[in-house]
This record gives sequence, structure tokens and C-alpha cells, in this order.
Amino acid sequence: MKHRERVIAALDFRESDRIPKYDSFWQQTVELYKKSGLEEKLSKNPILEVDGLMRTIGNPIEDYFDFDIDILSIDTSLRMPYEVLSEEKEFIVIQDHYGYTVKKFKDKSGSMHFINHVTKDRETWDALKERMVFNENDTSRLDSISYFLHSGPYPTWNGFKKIYKEYKIREKYLLYACYGPWEGTWRHRGFTELMMDSVLNPEWTYEMLEYHMNLALASLNHALKIGAKPDGVFLVEDLGGTHATLISADSYREFIKPMHKKMADFCHEYDMKLFMHSCGKIESLIPDFIDAGIDVIQALQANTGMDVVKLKQKFGNKIVFWGNIAEASLAGTKDDIRKEIEYKVGNAKIGGGYIYHSDHSIPDEVSFENYQYLMELIEQYGSYD
Repeated sequence: MKHRERVIAALDFRESDRIPKYDSFWQQTVELYKKSGLEEKLSKNPILEVDGLMRTIGNPIEDYFDFDIDILSIDTSLRMPYEVLSEEKEFIVIQDHYGYTVKKFKDKSGSMHFINHVTKDRETWDALKERMVFNENDTSRLDSISYFLHSGPYPTWNGFKKIYKEYKIREKYLLYACYGPWEGTWRHRGFTELMMDSVLNPEWTYEMLEYHMNLALASLNHALKIGAKPDGVFLVEDLGGTHATLISADSYREFIKPMHKKMADFCHEYDMKLFMHSCGKIESLIPDFIDAGIDVIQALQANTGMDVVKLKQKFGNKIVFWGNIAEASLAGTKDDIRKEIEYKVGNAKIGGGYIYHSDHSIPDEVSFENYQYLMELIEQYGSYD
């Protein structure tokens, strides 16, 4: 069965040949795996030149592990100037397009320290918000390179369409990913500040989130107009901590749910699915996600107590689950990995509606040997034959 068909079957709560799979890796994990013998096994993916920009079509590591999904990106930023402000041996300070300044590890993934956010007050916002009004005469707001710390120029819309056509040939399930309205807004406003705004300035809070969502929708609508329709949209929207949601259910319903519903309605009108990522314990919000029209929830952080087998029993075929395979188990013994996959994949796959992913992303504590063994178990326990 082809990759795209396999994902569609899972989304329709049908069993196919095996469960679909897709995973995310830390930067240092990729380097570790290459040094562990993966590099010489990787294919040479085609490179496309568009508008003087070089773009690799597909991801060699994702292709090696036979993942079923390709993810391109929507830029919903203010398009502030990207600049490296300082550089040390291990760390780098970056001013990003989204309007924040951050200190991060130079050559590896990990926690980031936010230093500054450009939207200081309502007056600043009023001066900046036109940057978030869609302009089809500007460069494309879509690219095959992630929107996260995107340092270079974007292609033209015609250039992006050429990239899109090359990805369609791969016959994987194609997602366009972007920050959700809450995640994208606090990037330029500040997390604590946005939380306070939601109490003290609810109308302004709603306006900022709406600008973000409208930009995403306008960018997506233009992609459809030029013949670059994805299979689905993937919102990155962290709403949970380790023990509870970061915001109340009432605040979600007041500010964020209307935005999610607007995107879900658009997706469903054009026969697309809406996927959403959230870290943390977000089980209490799943009924609202379903009501908003979200089709798939990812990544189901296991150490918060969420269990995909129990979630499937509770919510049935109302939403598709993507993930929940505990990184702690993947970094353990082979017996730890087998038990995790046997229980979760062996049960969650029944009747479709489940896609493999770790419960966040793969850190370098997970050895290449362990990950190869994991993939073997996915083939074994994720098979419907």
C-alpha cells in the first residue's frame, strides 16, 4: 500500500497493511545516528533549484525509516528581520522572524531561553499588525524548510508550486505545518504577557490570535488557488504542562477554540484534515478539540499519565491519535521497548485511528540500535496481516 493511502485509511478508522508512522528527531540525534552507521545507508534525495534557492525534496532519514508523511511549512510570522545577535562556543542569540529573541544551543536541540518579544504593548501591536496581513504579491509564505528559525529567503509562489509538485510525486501524505494561534501569538507578545492579556485585555488578545489565524488561512487559501493543495494542516499549539493544561478550559473556549474551529471548517470544506500538536497533559481538552473539528491530536506525552489505549477506549472514532510512545522506554532496554510497543501499538491500532510517533521527539539518549529495533517492532506489532 502507498504511504498516502495508508494514512488516509487510519484517518478513516480503517485497517490497512500496517499503521502509518512518522517521527521527529533532535539535531544531535541525527548526527549520532549518522556516526553510528546510518549516513552511508541514506539515499541521495533530489535537489531542486527554485528562485536561486536550493531545496532538498524529502528527508533522507525519514525516507530510510519509511515514514508515511511529508511536512512542509506555512510562515505565519511578522516577518521581522532575522539576525544572529551574538555567538559563543556553545550558544547563539537569534532574533527571529516571529518577533522574539532567543538564546539557544548552537549545534543541537534543547530548551531555549527567551530574552525579548517585540510586541511590548497595544501601541506596538497596532504598528506591527499590518505585517500579518496576507499579500499575494509578496514572496510565498510556504516552503519545504521549517518555519522554525527559518533564516533564509522564501521562494516565490511559483517557486513553491514547483517544490509542491516534486513532493506530490512522492505519494506521501502531505501536511502544511504552522504555529497555532496561541503559540504563534505568544512568540511575539511573550507567554506571561499573553496570559495576562487574556484576563486584562480579552478583546486585544482575541484580535492578535485572529490576525494569526487569518494569515494562516489566507496563505492556505492562496496555495489552493495556485493548485498546491495539501492533504491536511498541522497546527503546533502547546497547551499542556506535565500535570495540567497551561490554560483553563474556559480560556481555551473563549480565545483559541473559535480559531481552531475556523481552520477546521476551512479544511473540511476542501476535503482536508486538521492535525494538532500539543505537549503536556491535555486530555481534559480533547472533548473541546473534537467539538472544534480537530481530526488528529499529537504527540500525547506519556509521562503526564496519558495512555493512548485508554484514550481510544474513551473517545472511540471521534479523533485520531498520533504518538504516545514513551521516549523513556525507547531509551531503555529492548525489553522496555517491546513492552511499550506490544501494549500501545498492539491495542491502539485496532480499528484504525492510530499513527505511530514518539511522545515528543527522539533525543540522543535513544541509540541508533534501539531505534532500529523500534522500527522492527512497529512492523511486527503495527501490521494488520
